[in-house]
Parts: sequence; C-alpha cells; structure tokens
Amino acid sequence: MNQQTVVALTQRLDALERDNRRLRQLMAVLVVFATALVIITQLVHVADAQSSRLVVQSLTIRDATGVDRIVLNADQRTTDGRFIPSLEIKDERGAPHLSLGLDSTSAAIAGFFGRLGPENSYTPSVVVSFNQLTNEGSVTVYDSNGDGLGRIP
Repeated sequence: MNQQTVVALTQRLDALERDNRRLRQLMAVLVVFATALVIITQLVHVADAQSSRLVVQSLTIRDATGVDRIVLNADQRTTDGRFIPSLEIKDERGAPHLSLGLDSTSAAIAGFFGRLGPENSYTPSVVVSFNQLTNEGSVTVYDSNGDGLGRIP
C-alpha cells in the first residue's frame, strides 16, 4: 500500500469514528429524552388518577358468590318525584340488615333489620328517623310480622 492510500484510509476511518461518536451521543440524548418523557407521562397519569372521581347513580358491591352485599342508590324516587339516596348493607343471603336513607320529607332514617318475618324476608326491628328541618325524631320498634309495637316521638 502506498502512502496516499494509507492517508486516505486513515481520513475515512477518522470520519467514520467521528460519525459513530456523534451517533452514540445522539442516541444517549434520545434515550435520556425518552426516559424523561415516560417519567413525566407516568407522573401526569398518577396525578390524574388521584384526582379522578367515580360518578354513578347506583353502586352495588357483590361478594365472591355474586350476592349483593352493599347497595348505594341515588336514583330512588319519592311519591312526589324527588330523588332520595339510600344505603343498604346486606347479609350473605342478600337480606338487608342496615338501611340508611331519607324519607319523602327528607328525614334521615336508619333501619335495623334482624328478624325473619313472613315469606322468609327480613322485617325492620328498629327504625330511627330524624328530620333536621323540623327538629323532630322518632324511634319505632317492630315485631317479626312487621307490625309496629311502639313509637317514641
């Protein structure tokens, strides 16, 4: 090989090494940029997930056997057409044991169920109600047939 060929090959090799070094630097910058982009995207996603909210009219939570155990409703209507919220907590058969809600006068009601009544259904044992508008409250006790035994105004 003559001197000119060696010089030409050396120059081409230097240019190739310089291009290769620039390409590696560019790849490093792209990797850093892509990593930063992924991290920022994840941070934004986490922030969105933390500020999210679930909006439904009714929510039913079932156990592993498919029985409704907790029912939250906001779409029950009163006789005059107003919507009233309610929450029911049920046993393993789906029978209610605790019911919280509002009646048609917007009085808060807590119903405690525990007696097996007619037709194998639970009837309320005690119902507590309180109306904030009128400052009136009451406690009503029921027998196993659902008949009121007494009421404390």
